[in-house]
Amino acid sequence: MTDEERYLRRLTARADQLATGVCEGSLEKNLVAFELLASMMSAFDAGIPSDEVTGALPVESWREDLVVVPAALLRTLTASWMKYRSADAGVSVGEAFGLEGRGQGARPALSALRAHDLQAIYGNRVALVKRLSEIAGERLSVDAAIDKAVDELIAEGHCVSRQTVKKAFYNRRGDTDGKRTLEEVRRRTSDLGKNLPKSWE
Repeated sequence: MTDEERYLRRLTARADQLATGVCEGSLEKNLVAFELLASMMSAFDAGIPSDEVTGALPVESWREDLVVVPAALLRTLTASWMKYRSADAGVSVGEAFGLEGRGQGARPALSALRAHDLQAIYGNRVALVKRLSEIAGERLSVDAAIDKAVDELIAEGHCVSRQTVKKAFYNRRGDTDGKRTLEEVRRRTSDLGKNLPKSWE
């Protein structure tokens, strides 16, 4: 028996044990999912083809209901899971995954994500207002587009200042001083993704 065959047999046995625990109500599905993902990524990183790894799983839907996911994303999740498993008892799942800080209610990662998303919403709204005005044959200035966007956002329940929306718009353009031309902005937008690293690991 090869090392690969031995590993796949151990994976099948472990997966069967965990799945049985879920069926019996002694184990949570989320825990089992992370445990199996970690085992599967370990096998994949050891050079075992992904179809052989999934083929070793005992539950039919685990073998057949599949989706392609970048391995780097799964490695990030499974590395955080293994960090949680080996952490002190006082470390929460959120802390191990970098989603929470110390203390009840401390969620800096989610706060940063919400702030990032709001910046995009505000900046995009100004761009949309300006573009729609162009389509309608109007010559709306950036300042006027910002004013109109602020009015719309406030009407929709956003508690936002004009300065915040203006900053978001210029940040969206990669233009902190407001001097970049619309053509430069369009060219920058068409280049999205081209300058990202090929791997984030």
